[in-house]
Amino acid sequence: MLGVAGHPVAGQRVILYAWPNQHVTAALKPGQQVPLTRLGSAVTSGAGQYAIRVSDPGSLKASLNNGMVNMEVISTGRAGWGAFSFPRRMVTTSRGMAFASNRAGLASQLANMRLLANSSNSHVVPNSACGLLHFLSSFGNKATTVGGMWSNVPGVSMTFTYGTGQSSSLGVAIKGTVQGSTWQASGTHSMSSTTSIGFPTRSGAGSGNHFRTEFVYGLYAVLVFGLGVLAVSWWGSEPVQSASAYAGTWFLLLAAPRAVLELQHQRRRGRARDSDADLLARLTPLPGLAWVGVFLVTTGAALVAGGGWLLG
Repeated sequence: MLGVAGHPVAGQRVILYAWPNQHVTAALKPGQQVPLTRLGSAVTSGAGQYAIRVSDPGSLKASLNNGMVNMEVISTGRAGWGAFSFPRRMVTTSRGMAFASNRAGLASQLANMRLLANSSNSHVVPNSACGLLHFLSSFGNKATTVGGMWSNVPGVSMTFTYGTGQSSSLGVAIKGTVQGSTWQASGTHSMSSTTSIGFPTRSGAGSGNHFRTEFVYGLYAVLVFGLGVLAVSWWGSEPVQSASAYAGTWFLLLAAPRAVLELQHQRRRGRARDSDADLLARLTPLPGLAWVGVFLVTTGAALVAGGGWLLG
């Protein structure tokens, strides 16, 4: 991970998500949150490196599109924010589902990120809400090349069909909210065909074509808690600011213990082997369950103390 200036970023949390299958995303309405599946997280090292392990590939079955799953790493923090999308093919093995090896014969995926600058008119809450993706609008149908042919030999006929079960990798781009920001490439997203499209036969020397079919492109937003705080603090009246502050504080106080309980639930199912509790267990004499207990006691004490202050 590189920062805005091109230097390695240390101490930035990166979260890996799986997108739902395309039937779910096609049914989303503007304003709805994308139901992403969190697969794991990591914190970048001093060299800006990170590694996230998917402990249970079988949990991705509901996200598959013709054997492909679309994944994305997202990171937000004081150093900036970034995202990178990539599809991976899943295969069935004697041990269950697994990631197919890439062209280099590896099951791993390289996901380099160059962070974008945080907007100067928004408050950044480090490492929070990085993954609250919302569908904003559709760009409509866009013709995209799915194949091409060329012949310089006379008397040759060529046909092309884009059929059921085929898939295409579509480009993904991201853009910051800083004035003057431009779109830049950020990986690919896989889409699969559920129908077949036949293209006209081309014959003779010099006959060449790019074959295109239509895909629906959409606009999504990565939301952070600080943007809502900014809106209320800038435009909200004093009663609205007070009510929002109380609601936000209660939300954070109540959500923290629930997140710890959810963490333990995932650990019990073997889906959180790279959690903060497990990382601390590898670095200290205490087991992961003990660290979960520490988290629960800490968040519970904060809820009791904070709730008492709010009610008092």
